[in-house]
Amino acid sequence: MVADYKSKGLLDAGVSKEKLKQTTYLLEELTSIFYNDSDYKISASIAHNLLYSTRREINCDVFIYPSIQSSGENVNFAVHPNFVINRLFIDKIYIIELSDFNPKTQSLKLRLNSIGKLSNNRLLLWQNGDFKEDDYNEYKRYFNII
Repeated sequence: MVADYKSKGLLDAGVSKEKLKQTTYLLEELTSIFYNDSDYKISASIAHNLLYSTRREINCDVFIYPSIQSSGENVNFAVHPNFVINRLFIDKIYIIELSDFNPKTQSLKLRLNSIGKLSNNRLLLWQNGDFKEDDYNEYKRYFNII
């Protein structure tokens, strides 16, 4: 059924309209509960159960969910520690200063203070201030600075 779902869509794969309606309703209700979870107990419980489940069909490495503080405009990531250890590798560290945040326009100013370069998870060099042009341009691309 998975192959049919990917190639033909839910209805063509044999999922009834009633089941589709029930699933949509369930997702809408969960979304509502999620957004009204002011103490984060529900979102924390869902994330924990998905990340640490022993059932293979349920567990996941990363759980992405809407940010309540930004009214769903942004997302949060809950990441399993084993995923971080086995799959994420740092090659640069940027120390930046954030200032002049404007909540209405969602804008702010960034100031690059330092760049730390790594190799084999070992810090090799810190650049403070006088940045190489390639490093500075990469920082601008990474943070989408025009």
